[in-house]
Amino acid sequence: IPCPTQDIYYQHQRYIGNYSCQFQVPADVPEGSYVVRAHNHTGEAWGWSEPLALEVRKPGPEPKLIRAATLDQRVLDEAGKSAPAIVVLPPGTFTLTETLAIPPGVTLRGSGMHNTILRPSETPPFRPRAWERMPGALLCARGDFTIEDLTLRGIGHGGGAYLAAVSDRGNLCQNVQLRRCRFEAPGGWFSIYVDRARRFCLDHCDLRSSGIIAAEMQDSYLGFNTFEKDNRTDGTWFGWASF
Repeated sequence: IPCPTQDIYYQHQRYIGNYSCQFQVPADVPEGSYVVRAHNHTGEAWGWSEPLALEVRKPGPEPKLIRAATLDQRVLDEAGKSAPAIVVLPPGTFTLTETLAIPPGVTLRGSGMHNTILRPSETPPFRPRAWERMPGALLCARGDFTIEDLTLRGIGHGGGAYLAAVSDRGNLCQNVQLRRCRFEAPGGWFSIYVDRARRFCLDHCDLRSSGIIAAEMQDSYLGFNTFEKDNRTDGTWFGWASF
């Protein structure tokens, strides 16, 4: 990408912090593979970051918008047939009776982190899918999915993730985006389990009394998240790593 002028650079710049920066690729950049480096404005030649591979593609088709009053596997499967598709949930609490699998190309979007809540059913008892390796997962997927603007809330059963992103037959789980989500795991261990992932994004999320376990990550981004631990038994605090 040709080096733009300073004015154009700041026009496409979104955020610069002490350890990260965000920018928007100009719309007129041709498709292809590029290498991008950032400079901290000091240190001359020593101020450059390590090179980052960047692949520019043409935008795909506009996703189909599906407004759903309920959430079950049938709703997600129908959205998968129309992928790319966005399933939009209204404010409220949605009780899940079984683990739901998100098909590739589907975005599950709530009406705000504190407005749309997904939780497991107690009566009838929640049924995790037998094939899923993480017991108790509310949602699972193989890759190419997005979850945004909602809360996944546990009921304190512990011992399993509420979202499981797992690879298939040794392949990488790719293109996973979690944005503006809240994960609540009272008495639990962790909220997110990621197997082997590439291009995994956890952005502006809150993880309360929970954490994330990742076996392997490549070309991934975690930023502007809040990890809060509150693990007590009979007044005694127990803590472990959030990530």
